[in-house]
Formats: sequence, structure tokens, C-alpha cells
Amino acid sequence: SEEGRAVPYAERRAWKRFWLVDPLDGTKEFIHRNGEFTVNIALVADRRPVLGVIYVPVADRLYWAAPGMGARLLEECRRASALGFDPAAAGRRLPLPPGDPRPYTVVGSRRHGAPRLEAFIEEARRRRGEVEVMTAGRALKFGLVAEGRADAYPRTRPTLDWDTAARPALAQAAGR
Repeated sequence: SEEGRAVPYAERRAWKRFWLVDPLDGTKEFIHRNGEFTVNIALVADRRPVLGVIYVPVADRLYWAAPGMGARLLEECRRASALGFDPAAAGRRLPLPPGDPRPYTVVGSRRHGAPRLEAFIEEARRRRGEVEVMTAGRALKFGLVAEGRADAYPRTRPTLDWDTAARPALAQAAGR
């Protein structure tokens, strides 16, 4: 986790299998009390995230992906866990079935506007016509892409491994 960065990268990069935890992703979202902070957990094997969990405590939504099970979204997961959690059946498979037609949707940050993000959006408009832009807390962006509610999340700023490890496992398992 971020708190464990005292272990030098030279040592960490040699690890074959490890859990990576970000207990509070979206510190600014937490401070601003907008409910868009998350808890992120990933199992990394051979330098690839193979299992990913993103939990949104305020919304009580759990995005998760595991080998052979695809990606899923479990809403009201506190209630579901009280009833008994069956991973093979828990939640709805992602991406969710398409709803009404919508424009190509880019999800970005409300705090980190950047010229590269604007350039990405303008290129998307040139190629696809109408483009909708949504904003969300950091890990929620990957949830929106995995759900199929957004098409792209262009990250234009550097990230660290604990910020991103759960996300690709989720997006890849959802086929996004």
C-alpha cells in the first residue's frame, strides 16, 4: 500500500505475488464529503493485476473481478454479505446490458483538467461526433468504464501502483 512505500521499489518489483491495498483512494473526495472515495484491493501475480476489488463505502457498491468469474457489480453489498456472499452469483455481470443509445462518453477528473485531456476529448469529437464528458472520483471512473456507462478514461497524469492496480483487472475482466 501507499503506507508501505518504505520498501524500496527495487525489492518490490521482484515480488512474484502480492496484495496491493489502497485503503482510501480519493482523499480529496473524502475530505470534500462527496461520497466518491473508494477502497481498492488487487492481487498482483507476475506483475499483472489478476484480481481487483473497488468498494464505494458511501454508495455501498462493490466492483470486483476474478479469474474465471469476469467482472461484477454488487449493490447493497452490506445487506448481501449479511445474507451470505456467494462469489459465483454475487452481483450483476459487467458490462451491464446497453441501455438507450448514448454518445461516446469520456470520464475525467473534476480537479485535474489538463491540456492533454482536452486534446483527447477534441480528438474524440473529431472522430465520433458528439462526446459526453462525465466527472467522477478516481477509482469510480474505472467502475463507470467497466459498467459500460463510459467508454474511455484517459489518464494524463502519473499514478502509482496502489492507485491503479485494482482497476485494470476490473476493466479487462469486463472486456473494456
